[in-house]
Amino acid sequence: MSNCLLIEQSRGVTVDSCFFQKSQYEGGGGNGYMFTLQSNDCLIKNSRANDGRHNYDFKFPYSNGNVIYNCIGENSKYASDFHMYLSMANLIDNFTVDKDYLESSFRPYGGDVIHGYSSTQSVFYNTTGKAYHPDRDYIIESRQFKHGYVIGTSGAAEQVKLDPVDGTMGGYNFNTSPRDLVEGIGKGEELFPKSLYLDQLERRLKDSTGLADFEVTIKVIDFNTNQPLPDSKISVLNTQKITDNSGSATFEKLSNFLNVSIEKNFYKSISIQQFSIYSDTTLTYYLVPNKYNVIISVSDKQTGDFFLGTRVTLNNEVQITNEKGETYFEVFPGDYDFLIEKSSYQNESGSLTINSDTTFHYELIRNIGSIKFKLVEGTNTPVNNATVILETDTLISTSLGIALFKNLDINTSYNYFIFKSGYNDLSGMLNLNGDTTVTLNIEPYPTSTKEIHELNKISLWPNPASETLNVKIPTGFAGGTVEILNLQGTILRIFYPKQHAVLSINVEGIPSGLYLLKLNSQQNHIFQRFVKI
Repeated sequence: MSNCLLIEQSRGVTVDSCFFQKSQYEGGGGNGYMFTLQSNDCLIKNSRANDGRHNYDFKFPYSNGNVIYNCIGENSKYASDFHMYLSMANLIDNFTVDKDYLESSFRPYGGDVIHGYSSTQSVFYNTTGKAYHPDRDYIIESRQFKHGYVIGTSGAAEQVKLDPVDGTMGGYNFNTSPRDLVEGIGKGEELFPKSLYLDQLERRLKDSTGLADFEVTIKVIDFNTNQPLPDSKISVLNTQKITDNSGSATFEKLSNFLNVSIEKNFYKSISIQQFSIYSDTTLTYYLVPNKYNVIISVSDKQTGDFFLGTRVTLNNEVQITNEKGETYFEVFPGDYDFLIEKSSYQNESGSLTINSDTTFHYELIRNIGSIKFKLVEGTNTPVNNATVILETDTLISTSLGIALFKNLDINTSYNYFIFKSGYNDLSGMLNLNGDTTVTLNIEPYPTSTKEIHELNKISLWPNPASETLNVKIPTGFAGGTVEILNLQGTILRIFYPKQHAVLSINVEGIPSGLYLLKLNSQQNHIFQRFVKI
């Protein structure tokens, strides 16, 4: 309800991994305290205090030689402080401040005897500030009697307050000169050793010959795959070893204090970590691979033009190319499947091995194109309603004389045949290498009656035909010939009807496509188109 933990006139007590918060009463006279030290040579570590009147406190001259290590103070009403009566030679080490602040100064508060000088020879070492207290623009105020020490701060809140003060308070004269020693403000991340407490612990243990002789195995694992990482370089104090195929390295004859760093190519290193051990042990570290920047660019193999808006998939992540034809990915090292998809082009796919920042360029081959027929009479008068046949596909030209055939295979030859009543027929062949526009001049029939051949006067059925094509021979053509021609004018078959009758023609052996049936007499010849299926 008020205070939480008080260590009173004790020695050698360790408090580890405790979290106290939100006392219900924070009134004056010693209420609302989280951790209070009134003892000597005690240790509070790996703990946390939140929302107290004072989160951490030292009181009385016999509160000396204590350590607060790797702890957090949050959202305090007032400071985590050296509270009264010259608590001497204490260490606050690797402390994290979050809307709290640390204080050692002359305090004119109290009853018959004021608190007075609160500390001397105490050390604030490697303090991290996440955020300032709402009433302060600093995380440490150190104005100790004679000498005090502030070594290293870092984080979003890093400022300290050190200038000595003097005067008279509560009937007492005071002077905090000289200015406390300060080093490394804003540079705590560069501090070595990282922990003064752990460094001094190692020194003491080394002085106690034979007390510590531990064996430590360190295993290194890939964070993503959970697989062991051989050939990792591990440094423990002044000894270096390389992990074996199981990702392990063993160190012997170690003291309680460890100082570990790990390096491996293509992975983020683990910088020096300092901590204590109390027995033979195995430590497992997970290394995070470096991420690499991968650029995949796409262009047309034939033209060299880069593609905007092309879909590129790498390791199930989809990106769309920009105006430079590029997509950007950030991936861990390894093998990845990729797929490039663009309409009218062959897809590109495969596997990529990524072990550095890399750019890959792919040239896509077009496999689908279009043919646009533009029919004109004379110089540029459009010819509409003309029938345009491309292989077995048929379109009627628009009012602009356009017939557009889409989704055609590239690098393929196509036969075309074009006709319209009152105009001469057109036929030919073209090879499609890409989107193509063909402008054709279609001419009307000659006006001379001697040159006009009758068209579309033959009765034939069925049309299209698959097996048999029936042809009714018109009057005047008996005794002439009947020919089947392809669109290039090559005669495929010829027949000699004897009389005016129906001629049945077997067309099973003719490939599918558009053909011409031609009737010849001594005076005239006429044509009719048919489709073989």
